[in-house]
Amino acid sequence: MARRNRKKINGFVFPVPLAGIAVILMTLALVYVWLGCRCESVGKDIKKLEAEQISLKKKCHNEELRWAQMKSPRNIEKSLARNGLVMTWPRRDQVVRLYDAELFDDGPALRVTGRRSYAGMGRIAMHE
Repeated sequence: MARRNRKKINGFVFPVPLAGIAVILMTLALVYVWLGCRCESVGKDIKKLEAEQISLKKKCHNEELRWAQMKSPRNIEKSLARNGLVMTWPRRDQVVRLYDAELFDDGPALRVTGRRSYAGMGRIAMHE
């Protein structure tokens, strides 16, 4: 009878299914760390952009105030005098008022009614 060829295994034996699970767990751990770093990076970018937005809002507000001061009647009269222009305010019959056709029932015809509408600037509150 022939002898069986039995090889001795020297070293550490690690089961294949356990190795697969270990590889999957390490991959998930690396993805978790990468996502954490990515979230930190995006958070810093958002914080920087929000600070820039605040400074731009302040600049815009300051410019709106300057513009409001520049178009005040007193400053307009000063500018006219500085440039040597002689102008007067219009009489009541020289003022032309434009009305929105959608305010009236009969379409594009312009007519004067007792209802007044004024131009205005509305703001939309976003992220405040």
